[in-house]
Amino acid sequence: MENHIGIISVYLSDSDVLPDLPPGNVPGIWWRCLFVTQERIVHGESDGIKLRSLRVGDDSSMAWSVPPPNKARFEYFENMVFDPREWHDKDPKPTPNQMVAVSCNDPEAVGYSLLWSSRIMMIHAHKKGEDMSFYITQPHTCWLHMPVDQGELITEIYKGCGQLDHDSALGIKTSKGRCFLAGVCNRRARRWTLIDRPGQEARHIFYEASPTGINALAFENDYHSTPNQEFHSPLPPATSIRMSQQDYFYSSSQLRGLQYITPCRTEDRSSITGLLLSFADGHRESVGQVRLDLLTEHLDVSENQTAILGFRKKEGKHPCPYVAEIASPDFELGNNFVSIMQIFCRGKLEWFWTWFKCYVMYEGQESPRPI
Repeated sequence: MENHIGIISVYLSDSDVLPDLPPGNVPGIWWRCLFVTQERIVHGESDGIKLRSLRVGDDSSMAWSVPPPNKARFEYFENMVFDPREWHDKDPKPTPNQMVAVSCNDPEAVGYSLLWSSRIMMIHAHKKGEDMSFYITQPHTCWLHMPVDQGELITEIYKGCGQLDHDSALGIKTSKGRCFLAGVCNRRARRWTLIDRPGQEARHIFYEASPTGINALAFENDYHSTPNQEFHSPLPPATSIRMSQQDYFYSSSQLRGLQYITPCRTEDRSSITGLLLSFADGHRESVGQVRLDLLTEHLDVSENQTAILGFRKKEGKHPCPYVAEIASPDFELGNNFVSIMQIFCRGKLEWFWTWFKCYVMYEGQESPRPI
């Protein structure tokens, strides 16, 4: 066990089975597993005060955020080269330096969030009452959020690979029929591979911690991945796209049975980036970019069965539209909006967005079109 200073603890075992170890997933603490035989020499590095590192021979083992599994199955996001006959790998598969554990199908889970910056950078499983300090705000990044209901389980995980790094994506299906795309929408081809079928019991899934993004995932089972599978991601009709040729994110939700709308705002509270939708039967959905640390007071729509979205445009060289306000119909919004949209507890709400602009559609109504 180590941190950024050096070795904290060493645990010994005389078999391939790890001894009883303290729980992991403590920020800044990493675990390595070294296999020692009579023929191999253990090398230590010290500054005279602190033991900095240990290695066996020329091996440099991976660091894990929890005690490493006895056996890990790796899946990689490969850039692909496409010809009319087949897909094939373009790049070799580099060995990850660090692997972070995220809990999958924990009974206490209320959702999952993924950080996107040209590709997936981080995966987080949410629990009620958790510390929100893991959220980071950086230019040109987006958070993608998938809520889960009580008893809802992830049943299938797909990886999507394309010709470019930012074509990589994850596809998730759940026991309640939810399909979630963690990636951008674009017109370029992706090859989908079913890489895991999580069971009903909670367990870890591991992702590579790297400043360039997640290139590898690891699993604790022996599931054999199945390439060339169809993941029917929630994509909009081609005729509805108004984001020019730029890659964008897309989410949508049917509104029948809607009870509460919880807006997510920017840190300066000037605009709304997305909505967390709560339904009378306990179901939840999200549209747009939702960060749980930036949620504001919810709007109860169970009585009026309607809400108003007010749109403004950013000032400057690129006056992109954004959602500035949401309110009940009896609230006076004022006249400083470029557009107003009324939504009801029925029909389908669609939300397209990038890190700096959005476009909303609802039952024939459209927000101002992005430039």
